[in-house]
Amino acid sequence: MLWYEAQANENALLVFDGNVLEVFGLPETHRYHAWQEPRLEFSSGIRPRVTIIPRTGHRLSFAYDAHRLAGLRALAHRLAAL
Repeated sequence: MLWYEAQANENALLVFDGNVLEVFGLPETHRYHAWQEPRLEFSSGIRPRVTIIPRTGHRLSFAYDAHRLAGLRALAHRLAAL
């Protein structure tokens, strides 16, 4: 079974098991299924943010720590390979 995870900041953890992308550590847990084709976009600047954009459903945007960007990009690559 595939299992990828990336820490976005001190609180937020993204976990992808090959079928579901989950975000833990925010006020609510968020789930995006593979059929929703979620992708990650990154902004930069003083307060960088990652945005999860599914084909259907709601977007989610939250801050990430710049030093964690490589791990987040690796996770984004796994999602894009669906």
